[in-house]
Amino acid sequence: MPCPYSGLAMTFSYRFFLQPMIARRRLVAEVTVQVRCYEELNAHLSPDRQKKWFTVRLEAGAGIRELLSWLKIPESEVDLVLVNGETAGRSCRLEDQDRVSIYPMFESLDIASLNRLRPRPLRRPAFAAGPELAGLARELEARGLNVAAPQGEAADPEALIRLSLAERRILLTRDPGLAGDPRLERLLLLKSSDPRGQVEEVLKRLDLFPGTR
Repeated sequence: MPCPYSGLAMTFSYRFFLQPMIARRRLVAEVTVQVRCYEELNAHLSPDRQKKWFTVRLEAGAGIRELLSWLKIPESEVDLVLVNGETAGRSCRLEDQDRVSIYPMFESLDIASLNRLRPRPLRRPAFAAGPELAGLARELEARGLNVAAPQGEAADPEALIRLSLAERRILLTRDPGLAGDPRLERLLLLKSSDPRGQVEEVLKRLDLFPGTR
């Protein structure tokens, strides 16, 4: 004879044990991240997502590469990705509520195939650099490039950000924290600590034509 309480027990088990477990699995089945794309990368986005932070939901375990695929942004057009202000590689796994900033390959003096993706010719780049990059600034100026290298109070991080925005200069820095500032639109985070290595890094990553070297 079937137990009269078996049905009640199954209902109780589902409601108080299985149902919450299923709900928890659904909750961790995706991650929600805040994303902002800069400059030319906005051309890949719908107007309501351009030049602002927006929300993206991805499957749990997704990384930068999956995010770029979801956004339909070619990896070849991306130069720098910051997750919560820290540089991140393509395989970096994203966590719930991460803030992801995606920067393009920066402006170039060369009018190669990349230029055809843009509505107008690229401008000659101008740079801003803090006093810790004085050696780099001198090397770039010797190659005929426009570099603002302020000193004193004019060289503090906030002043450098204002200079970059006001004069549309590419901010050169080795500070990932400064690179993560959401106001910045033009930035190059340098890896080398040697001025000559930094020069090569700038020329190579911005694809400056040989005439400037």
